[in-house]
Amino acid sequence: MVGIVIGLCGSTIKEIMEQTSVKINVKEIFENLEKAITICDTTENYTTVCRKILEVVQQKAIYILH
Repeated sequence: MVGIVIGLCGSTIKEIMEQTSVKINVKEIFENLEKAITICDTTENYTTVCRKILEVVQQKAIYILH
């Protein structure tokens, strides 16, 4: 799922960071082959970024299912 948020060459996550002026870090967790997304900003911006991330996941999931 994190790959969907990152996008091709980081394009999606870069777009979210530009739109919200928020720093987002992606960290690989090698033991589990998973990645964690960390949002570094105020609580107000945190909510906005979370909504944008959820929108991306929802849009991509709908696209994949069709």
